[in-house]
Amino acid sequence: MPYARIMVSGLLLRICYRQSFVCYCGQKCDIINVTIYVEKVRYMALCYNRLWKLLIDRGMTRTQMRLAAGISTSTLAKLSKGEDVNTSILVKICNALGCGIHDIVDSVPREPSGM
Repeated sequence: MPYARIMVSGLLLRICYRQSFVCYCGQKCDIINVTIYVEKVRYMALCYNRLWKLLIDRGMTRTQMRLAAGISTSTLAKLSKGEDVNTSILVKICNALGCGIHDIVDSVPREPSGM
């Protein structure tokens, strides 16, 4: 069934429509059924609090972790501010610390930007 997707104030409207041809009167008649599904869109962000706790538990400074993982100071600043970083950066950190991604990040709900 064909459908259109429209975003309105954080809600995703999925409008499904079906066109049927019915011939009761001897002529070609079009019937269009329209169904609207409303879905709440969830926005998620990554939180790096687990990374900072792991560093404390291991007695490691952020600078030591940065050097071990081979990441730049600007990337470390982004992590400190809770900003988005490339997944390859998170993989480098995991490799340097010998842990999995779930050990250094959490996903948390966030408000959509620009709405």
